[in-house]
Amino acid sequence: MRNLILNGEIRPTVRPVTDAVTNIIKHKSELLGVQPSLMGKPQRQQIAQLILQHLEQETVVTRNTEGGVGKPKYVLAPRYVEAVDLNRAISS
Repeated sequence: MRNLILNGEIRPTVRPVTDAVTNIIKHKSELLGVQPSLMGKPQRQQIAQLILQHLEQETVVTRNTEGGVGKPKYVLAPRYVEAVDLNRAISS
């Protein structure tokens, strides 16, 4: 998840991380030992939230100071923003 966020492939917000968690669970369910049908959306969102909290502890993401209703709780840490922008420019 860290690499997907750092590469700018997904945004560091709950919905895209939840979608990525869902894809991982679907494709790696045997390896993870879980049945995708038993993992509801609330559980996947909780996993996404835990991932974002962990990335905050690693200083990959930071709390959005301008956060609020309709705004993301987390944003990419400033030291990575320039690298992501550069990566996007190169791959375009």
